[in-house]
Amino acid sequence: FGLLQGRVGCWGASPFTDPTLGYVAVPGDWFGEGPALLGITRTLSFRALERSTLLYLPAVRMRQMADAEPGLQQHFARLSETAAQLMAGLISELLIPNTERRLAILLVRAARTVLDTGPTATAPLPLGQAQLGELVGTSRAQRNRILRGWAEQG
Repeated sequence: FGLLQGRVGCWGASPFTDPTLGYVAVPGDWFGEGPALLGITRTLSFRALERSTLLYLPAVRMRQMADAEPGLQQHFARLSETAAQLMAGLISELLIPNTERRLAILLVRAARTVLDTGPTATAPLPLGQAQLGELVGTSRAQRNRILRGWAEQG
């Protein structure tokens, strides 16, 4: 799937955890190509957080395109490498010990509207308190204290 408009939440789980919101996809992001191309079970779940438009490219069509066009398989592989780099960055950000800095970075990531263009969103983020807590890994009281401080600072 290629996200053309809106935001889509990405939930991940491990054998030791329940599904947790870990990423907010924005226009320009792609997801699902690995399991589609490799025929493996998905390890992530996705759900639109607001009205969204997605481009759907079936696995069969992806394979047909790759067979017909030399080098296209490499472009599909780049999507997976981009996802791996994104995950490495997310892990790094979630390990930031300073809660205020971690919250700021994750909000900027969720607010961007075009891949790698920075925080240009004009609409409110479609995240409730529970989702924001999952995304950032902080208590509601801690998040609200930080958000109030930012509001007071303008």
